Amino acid sequence: MKNPLLLLVFVLLLSPLRAQLSNDRQLAKALPTLMNWGQWGPDDQLGTLNYLTDSLVILAAQEIQTGHTISLARTTSITDQHVMQGTYEAYKETHGLRDFVGAVWHGFELTHLDALNHVFADSGRLYNGYDLVEGLSKLSIDKVAAHGIVGRAVLVDVARYLPEGVHPGMPIYPHHLDQVLEKQNTMLRSGDVLMVRTGLGRSNSRTLRAGLHPSCLLWIKDNQVSMLGSDGDSDAYPVEGFQKYSNAFHTVGIPYLGLPLLDNAELEALSEYCFSQRRYTFFITIAPWRINGASSSPINPIAIF
Repeated sequence: MKNPLLLLVFVLLLSPLRAQLSNDRQLAKALPTLMNWGQWGPDDQLGTLNYLTDSLVILAAQEIQTGHTISLARTTSITDQHVMQGTYEAYKETHGLRDFVGAVWHGFELTHLDALNHVFADSGRLYNGYDLVEGLSKLSIDKVAAHGIVGRAVLVDVARYLPEGVHPGMPIYPHHLDQVLEKQNTMLRSGDVLMVRTGLGRSNSRTLRAGLHPSCLLWIKDNQVSMLGSDGDSDAYPVEGFQKYSNAFHTVGIPYLGLPLLDNAELEALSEYCFSQRRYTFFITIAPWRINGASSSPINPIAIF
């Protein structure tokens, strides 16, 4: 929304609704408000990445001031299940090894990007109303990979600035995000990539993890966030009052908002550098693998200052 007055009215109207999102029933009633189907046309395949326009990418380039870079990907080690395709002797003449490494990208270990074909809406359809057969291809990760994700990113360092700290299973509410942004003296812009640090990293698990409360879905939409990332999977779990939408940023954020999610980012070095510079905005570049039909891809996001 270009008109500041209209944006203010929109936010004020949604504020009471935001406060009411305390259970599955209330979230189900809010789905029409959250839904972005048709927002960018009937053939849209990018969802909220549409907020990240070419002009905003040019503007984001101003974030590059020192050239300092930080990887936001976790280090992944080869385990005992690592399989060599052939032996070293078989490739002696070529002076090398040829490896095959298999991995499940979804879950709570690898840093990866979820595509918009990852989760269905309640109707069984995918984002923007695509059926499964059509959406499997049209919403796959290669549509994002075709252009990559580059733009301005903002770290919301909840673990550092929330007075009460963050504990396992803790839900982070919209007022927490506002509070941290104020302490960081950071303002969000339309199209920003948002990275939320819980500080728990690999301690976030399938059964207990800190993350965003479902009421933050409206906050994300209000602020026109283009992509959401975290050092967990963005969802708090378990959350009182929520069962059907217990992983709301996946079960609602992906199919209804069209919001790509970056899971399991490594944010510790980023947090330390941002704190040392008193600066929480940076240029980010993300290049998923170009695989048609895939619902995710391992990634190595790079923050550039």
